[in-house]
Amino acid sequence: MVRQASSEDEVYDILFDMLKKKSGIVQVVVIKKGYNDKNMTVFKAMDMEKLKTIENKVTTEQNCWAVKTGNEFVYNGNSDDFNCKEFHRESVSYLCIPIVLGGIVSGVVQIQSDKKDFFTDSMITEIKVYIDSITPVISNLRLLESLNNMASVDTLTKVYNRRYLEKYLEEQIEISKENNLHLSVIMLDIDFFKRFNDIYGHDAGDYVLMHFADTLKFNVRESDVVSRYGGEEFVVVLPGTDLHGAYTVAEKLRKKVEDMSLTAISNEAPPKITCSLGISSYPIHGNNIDKLIQSADKALYKAKNSGRNRTCIFGETSPCPSFFM
Repeated sequence: MVRQASSEDEVYDILFDMLKKKSGIVQVVVIKKGYNDKNMTVFKAMDMEKLKTIENKVTTEQNCWAVKTGNEFVYNGNSDDFNCKEFHRESVSYLCIPIVLGGIVSGVVQIQSDKKDFFTDSMITEIKVYIDSITPVISNLRLLESLNNMASVDTLTKVYNRRYLEKYLEEQIEISKENNLHLSVIMLDIDFFKRFNDIYGHDAGDYVLMHFADTLKFNVRESDVVSRYGGEEFVVVLPGTDLHGAYTVAEKLRKKVEDMSLTAISNEAPPKITCSLGISSYPIHGNNIDKLIQSADKALYKAKNSGRNRTCIFGETSPCPSFFM
């Protein structure tokens, strides 16, 4: 059954269904740990109502015997047993089994019972068979997720790449058509980037690209998408946003870039960068990907030719039309 699962959530749901059949098991909690993170947090539980009381609970690997040792840990309700008291509440006994992926402990499955001395050797052996069955499936699903993310994200800047942008923009155009919504695109280019690389070197140029991408990401909505289009050129997609809103966002981004601190490149005389921006909007500037991108690119070209460090709108005679004043 787990081999047919399409997500890690589904794998755990199958595990929960198996464990529910055993009289005496009242709760199962999945606690996850990142590869480079010592914190452990509750990910999922068999009884979601009970999960609500502990879903924001955080502990560290130092407080978890199963994670520290890589072995199962059982508490059968005896007062002389070590009791971590981290993620269980009303349960009398509990069993913690580590989730080991690629030789690294990445989490713990905690099975709870309302009975004392519930977890016998035979019971533990049987449950371990279940966990051993799901771990390779979880490992493969996480690898697949990682590969999918890598295929969609620019490796240097960690924003979306051009491939993802085109797919996302196509979806948003269809949504805008069906719901009669506006959709705007901002194309940005770092001014004189080649000259910057010649002066400071390509390592500094890479740092600027990463810092530039972060500045864009942190100054748009969660629903907006930032992508690297190529080289020093980026695109921001603004769903449900008209020209007026897009211009406001573009000017905010332009000023944030102008204020970027680049002391990491030179503390004594930190360089300054600026960017030029071009805006197009659906449906007035195009009803497909190619037209919207071409229109934003032409507006960007106009911003470059008009002196740089400015925002231009496709088809407008002035970079800042009077209705935006």
